Amino acid sequence: RSQIRKAEKNGLTASLGTDESFLEGFYHVYSKNMRDLGSPAHSIQWFQNIVKHYGNNVIISNVYNDKEVIGAGIVLFNGTSCSIPWASTNSEFNRLAPNMLLYWSLLAYATDRGANSFDFGRSTPNEGTYKFKAQWGAIPKGLDWHEYDEGELLEKDEQTRHSNLHKYVEKTWRKLPVNVATYLGSSMRKYISL
Repeated sequence: RSQIRKAEKNGLTASLGTDESFLEGFYHVYSKNMRDLGSPAHSIQWFQNIVKHYGNNVIISNVYNDKEVIGAGIVLFNGTSCSIPWASTNSEFNRLAPNMLLYWSLLAYATDRGANSFDFGRSTPNEGTYKFKAQWGAIPKGLDWHEYDEGELLEKDEQTRHSNLHKYVEKTWRKLPVNVATYLGSSMRKYISL
């Protein structure tokens, strides 16, 4: 609660909707954050199609510092269950606690809508996102994770080689200008499973 109040005391506000302005605000923060993480972003058309086809089963929350969107997330609904597959904040503003206000706005909306299950998404145990989700009361469920190449399960040494290559690509991707990373990423993202 103190972190949510901190965000509000810092002048942040949250608003929810699904029109083009919400999607543009989300995408601006998301594409920059994906570049910073060293990962290719989905295209804006990907998200436009999600909003179009999910209809009333999607909501976007944008967190504003004055008129600038500095945090955003998308929640998808399936009956009384929902999940947040995409959420991002502009790291330059993390000291203002936009993530807390973002999740609070989405959890409040989901609860008011009658959701009884909120999937926070995957995290590595004891890393930052895992600890963030745990403070909201998230209960971890293990995933059985394997790597395959053309249908064949990779051996441990092959997985390590893939992991090392992945780290190199991430490091290089982070150095690209945001517009270049977004353009390249949206072109190649459909061919990459993560």
